[in-house]
Amino acid sequence: MKTSMRDLEKLLKDQQALRNDTFREDQRERADEAPSKDEKDPSKDLEERQGALKDKLEDVEKQFRGAGVDTPKNLDDASGDMG
Repeated sequence: MKTSMRDLEKLLKDQQALRNDTFREDQRERADEAPSKDEKDPSKDLEERQGALKDKLEDVEKQFRGAGVDTPKNLDDASGDMG
């Protein structure tokens, strides 16, 4: 159970970092700043990170269910937002 809580805490931090990066990328696009040649496509990176977060969220939900804990409704909402 402690592992599930730590995983959930890390997931929340990763989600906030993704939100911040998504916001910054949107601001760059609005300012018409092109990424440098060394950078890979930022939108692909953000999509990959979002997919990884969705997978982690599903794993955490399974861990909670395995421990006999009902998953909070907001986790279902978060999963829907990422899907």
